Amino acid sequence: MPTVQISLGDRSYSVIVENGLLKHTAALLAEHQLSHFRAAVISDETVASHHSKTLLASFGGEKPTLHTLPSGEASKSLSHAESICREMIRAGHDRRSLVIALGGGVVGDLAGFVASIFYRGIPFVQ
Repeated sequence: MPTVQISLGDRSYSVIVENGLLKHTAALLAEHQLSHFRAAVISDETVASHHSKTLLASFGGEKPTLHTLPSGEASKSLSHAESICREMIRAGHDRRSLVIALGGGVVGDLAGFVASIFYRGIPFVQ
């Protein structure tokens, strides 16, 4: 798979670029030693309606939890972040969880923020 390396010192990361990646999400997490984390997927209603089934189907055993937001900039708020954190706690997420952002812009910003504050920070994948 074509990969672009973003070099930022200790904050470096890789970007994988390929058609149809969602159906390989679980395998890619395993490749990057992230398969032992329980996943929480954060998306907006529009993206989730088109792509969440493919992503969730890539997981064999324990399925990730799906947390959807209304589409649009208004969803980028502390109240939505709090709501997602509460949903994640109710669903049994803990320090051994990770957040997957299914979408960009507002979804990526909010999912990254949630990952950074949930139990003092958990892994984040977009």
